[in-house]
Amino acid sequence: MKFAWKVFLCVLLVTVVALSATTYFLTRAAFETALAQEKQKSLDRMRMLAVVVENMAAGYSFSSGEEELQGVMRSAGTGDFSSAGLYAADGRAIYGGSPADPSNVPSDELFEGAKTGISHTILEENGTYSMHMLMPVQLGVKTGTLYLAADVTAPFTLSEDMMQKAGLLTLAATLAVGALLLPVSRLLTKP
Repeated sequence: MKFAWKVFLCVLLVTVVALSATTYFLTRAAFETALAQEKQKSLDRMRMLAVVVENMAAGYSFSSGEEELQGVMRSAGTGDFSSAGLYAADGRAIYGGSPADPSNVPSDELFEGAKTGISHTILEENGTYSMHMLMPVQLGVKTGTLYLAADVTAPFTLSEDMMQKAGLLTLAATLAVGALLLPVSRLLTKP
């Protein structure tokens, strides 16, 4: 192999590796930032819902029926909070979370984590990602667990889109660098 080709291939390889590494780390950083923002927004919505539910259920007493709590959740669980659910201290569903739909029932790990504060997990189903959250709430004289699911697909879609564009950009840059580098490597290696 001629020296000009060796120079050409080595420089091209270094260029491809450098561009690939740079685009990967930039894409990864953008994804992490977008996901952190989406998680924070979802957690803030969960805290807001908890305040609303606690305020509406402040008068709940031992003699009150669960119908009162179901009414609270019907009032609070609208719009952005339509996926909201409420569980008794023993894990029994008071509102939402029907066992007939397993995707709507939080896992035991989430319940365990919710004993100390907000617990959450991100699950993927059919190409969409959702963040499932649980947190303890004070329901008058009793304690319950509030559930909320939020769509967090946007950062994952952004990441996939950025990776595709980064791949095309790397390919275009490699072709451009190759086209410029070939005559330069021949010129530099001439006797």
